[in-house]
Amino acid sequence: MTDNISKEPKPADPAELFEIGEANYLGTMVPRDLNQALKFWRLAADQGFPPAQNRMAQAYRQGLGVGLDPEESFNWLVKAAETGYSPAQFNLGQSYYYGLGVEKDLAQAAKCWRLAADQGHDKARCNLAQAYFIGQGLEKDSVQAVKYWRLAADNGMVEAQFCLSQAYYQGQGVEQDLLQAAVFCSLAADQGHVHAQQILGSFYFNGEGLDQDLEQALKYWRLAAGKGQAEAQFCLSQAYFHGQGVMIDFDQAFKYCQLAADQGHAEACFYLWIFYSNGQGVKQDFDKAREYLRRSSNRGFAPASEKLLELGFSSPH
Repeated sequence: MTDNISKEPKPADPAELFEIGEANYLGTMVPRDLNQALKFWRLAADQGFPPAQNRMAQAYRQGLGVGLDPEESFNWLVKAAETGYSPAQFNLGQSYYYGLGVEKDLAQAAKCWRLAADQGHDKARCNLAQAYFIGQGLEKDSVQAVKYWRLAADNGMVEAQFCLSQAYYQGQGVEQDLLQAAVFCSLAADQGHVHAQQILGSFYFNGEGLDQDLEQALKYWRLAAGKGQAEAQFCLSQAYFHGQGVMIDFDQAFKYCQLAADQGHAEACFYLWIFYSNGQGVKQDFDKAREYLRRSSNRGFAPASEKLLELGFSSPH
């Protein structure tokens, strides 16, 4: 087996050449050797084999064994995409979108993504849906956005599941349906989507689309908070502060509020003013209290600005 991998096959079948390149790239059955991978990818690519052409594009885009060359990457993608190879069509769309090796062209990006999406490429479906949703490179059409998100979501694409949840929640491109919003949010959350976890926690907390369940709300907020999601950290702080689903615990409330405030969460900064003013969960410190009240105001939280004026500070800054 090793001998077959290390020697060029005769006759030089492009599919076999490509697989040898993959084996060398991944270190399958042979030591990983990027130079050998490039050699066999190029042999296959020069025979017009689209997966190898797509790999050559990746090499030049990322500098894998060759110098970075966005234009050369683009040229290989064009060759592969012209054969109808959907991964290359998707990547070509990325090149047009970001202006990699070619002038930025959102319309061309959307066109390439559509070609790939209509062949079942789920990342292309997500990108195309987003383009339709915000009207980027084509006319805004939330119905088409929902169509492509649904196709990708049905294949387990987590970002599509989350976006579809938001579409149902807001009633954009589809009739508002809180139950469906919760269903797709749950699918995304259970795949680890951090924003879905935070929002699903809020669905459970507020009883939106689901029966109210504070235990489940706290479960998903903790998952998101553990990944650094500021809104989930603030929600946990509020739960401990008010004793919602847990016993009142000012130490825990302060801890999560501080984590959220450190990320610039305006309302969390406002609550740190309360914690420091009252000495709840932290030693009383009026200077720090005033500092966080100013931070909250500077981040646009109106109650903080009103409180500063009420306390006699004419300027929130």
